[in-house]
Amino acid sequence: MLSYDPGILEFVSGTSANGGAGAIKILGTMNSADQKAFNFTLKFKSLKAGNAKISVTSQEIYDVNSAAISLSKQGSATVKVTSPATTSKDATLKSLKISPGTLTPAFSAAVDSYTAEVDKDTADLVVNAVASNAGAHVTLQGEKGLKAGENQVVVKVTAEDGQTIKNYTIKVTKPEGGETTPATNGGGETGEAQFSSASVTIRDVVYSIASSFDEATLPEGFEAKTYQYKGTEVMAGKGLEKDILLLYLKDEGGNGGFFIYNEAADSWSQFVEVKTTEKAVVIMPLDTDTAAPEGFKEQQIEIDGIKVTGWVADSESKPEYCLFYGMNWNGEKNFYRYDLTEKTVQRYFASGVTNDKYVELAKTYSDLLKDYHLQFYILIAISVLALALLIIVIFLIKRGGGSDIRPYDSGEPFHDTKMKDEPVSRRESRAQAAQPANVKRYSREEFDERTDRKSLFRF
Repeated sequence: MLSYDPGILEFVSGTSANGGAGAIKILGTMNSADQKAFNFTLKFKSLKAGNAKISVTSQEIYDVNSAAISLSKQGSATVKVTSPATTSKDATLKSLKISPGTLTPAFSAAVDSYTAEVDKDTADLVVNAVASNAGAHVTLQGEKGLKAGENQVVVKVTAEDGQTIKNYTIKVTKPEGGETTPATNGGGETGEAQFSSASVTIRDVVYSIASSFDEATLPEGFEAKTYQYKGTEVMAGKGLEKDILLLYLKDEGGNGGFFIYNEAADSWSQFVEVKTTEKAVVIMPLDTDTAAPEGFKEQQIEIDGIKVTGWVADSESKPEYCLFYGMNWNGEKNFYRYDLTEKTVQRYFASGVTNDKYVELAKTYSDLLKDYHLQFYILIAISVLALALLIIVIFLIKRGGGSDIRPYDSGEPFHDTKMKDEPVSRRESRAQAAQPANVKRYSREEFDERTDRKSLFRF
């Protein structure tokens, strides 16, 4: 068994080897009694710059007589992964803000030590840190679960090259007497989370998967369950009503949170619940110079138990949405879209296509579709007719080829096929006798002079 750093290397393939997530199993068999070495080739993909150690964690070796061999040494080696020369080494911050509190001194990318004060009821410090280089990675540590006294919050910036690191430190002072909340990070870790050997890489960040965590940290609507993740037993959150599976992950910087795991697709996404900020919108009567959007009709609607004037779409008999005219907290008036089921509000923006225009476009499309189908059927009919005519022509050609039509040949007597076996003199006599009495007879020489022999045919 080999171990490696899955944050720097990703196992691809190997000779008689299989594994992943930081562990590889290799199996070799002797081909002859005098074999003294095994050679294995392992292929890795580099994920980022850094020093990756590969070690033998355990082994079972047997001699030619199948007797176990004990070894005192387990080897290891280090692979140094370097970044391309074009990779940025910038590990500074472009901006750093906290809430609540104020940084002292004012933020500067060159200053890496700050102080701040919060009140006794502040449990978590909200830190907004933006790296100067888009390829850099920012992690936070210590901003959750502030205790009375001095707290240290570290903003760690790892440059794009994966090796250049800069830490910005904020010493946060919290007065005594406040309530201390257990440290949580991303809705999960409370200091009681235990992590398994299983890991996963999400967008080039390596996370460890928690084998257990405090059930109280699960979001509302989830219950704790035991789950087998690729052979490793871990703790998970299963949705009571939603078909969602949550696993708790933690990165190398100690930042953790719940992630949604899609077993069928073997994919991950961070668990985020969107909570809207409460902002009041006052429903106002329609101004004289303002018209309701086209395609909507006026109707009394109920909002918070009160009947107000609103507008619903003409085409909907049982509308799920409506519009009302209102004024926001800045005194600006606009139409707002109100969800009659979920009771949510959103500014309304017209699509730019009126209902009449939409109907006209739909009718044009329908007419074009009908024309297309008509042309298709006409094409089929013409094809069938052409095929029938072709069959008729072929039939007539074959029939004409079997008839008794022969060109006149001056080398042969002009005769009927029935007389082909008779002597020439008799055939000529019979042919002359068969001619009508009023037909004038010519000699061969006279006949040739008066006619074009090549144009004569006898049927």
